Amino acid sequence: MTIHNPFKNLRIEFHILQSFPVTCLNRDDVGAPKTAMVGGVQRARVSSQAWKRPVRMAMHELGGIYGTRTKFIGKLISDACIAKGATLAQAQACGDKIEGAFIKKKEEKKSKKGKEAVTENEAEEIEAESNSEKSEALLFLSPQEVMIIAEAFASKGFNQNEAVTQKEQKKQAKEIADLIGNASTAMDALDIALFGRMVAQAARLNVEAAASFS
Repeated sequence: MTIHNPFKNLRIEFHILQSFPVTCLNRDDVGAPKTAMVGGVQRARVSSQAWKRPVRMAMHELGGIYGTRTKFIGKLISDACIAKGATLAQAQACGDKIEGAFIKKKEEKKSKKGKEAVTENEAEEIEAESNSEKSEALLFLSPQEVMIIAEAFASKGFNQNEAVTQKEQKKQAKEIADLIGNASTAMDALDIALFGRMVAQAARLNVEAAASFS
């Protein structure tokens, strides 16, 4: 069955001007304010990335289904597993498994004293770092994708090593991508469809953006 998309190749352009008080919205590589000639007048220019988040946030007021863009992907998955009946320990293990597959953990801080025991202050500092954000990367998943992953864990009795069997991080990410399946059909979030998604560890989960900013 062929699905006809009446909006295919349809292009809609919005040309928007917004006034700002005197400020430096963006700087270029030499630290100078970015500018652009628009309407024969030199204007301050805001990068396309700066617009995307407020647009995504404003979309939530319109209703609909939206994805979660977070550094704490482990908690997102563990909460979904708990909703499926997992214990707290099982949910934590499943969340950690997904986090380990997609997130490159920060290297543990080494003591300046080499093999000698760390001081009490160093131990407290290392513990504080380990309890803070585990990654600099963000992962963007839709509610349906989160549910598919949680259901995969549930089908294995929330045994994280049976749901994700590979040992290497890259292979784990591919295995999870295989669980999710075709990203264009499994993904049900409007903001991901509109702005796209790039997953370095699993290219199969990449989504080409329907909207572009310039």
